Amino acid sequence: MSSNEKHKTWTTTLKETPELGTYLEIPPELLEALRWDEHTELRWSETEICSEDGETQGLVLEKATQTSSNKPNLSGTNKNE
Repeated sequence: MSSNEKHKTWTTTLKETPELGTYLEIPPELLEALRWDEHTELRWSETEICSEDGETQGLVLEKATQTSSNKPNLSGTNKNE
């Protein structure tokens, strides 16, 4: 993943259907960049995203089986800081 891709952000909305319940649709280009598919087990945590427009609520997704030293950084910030 290039330096520019590490800081790219995606915006999506939680969706809900009676069949699936609440779910998050992940953009196909993000799935491809991270080599994830519909069977990849993920963890999420809430975070604040600081940008030129101010702070907004966001979340960080990570592959559940990855170690902390090898996590992709989707928020553009270092979680260990």
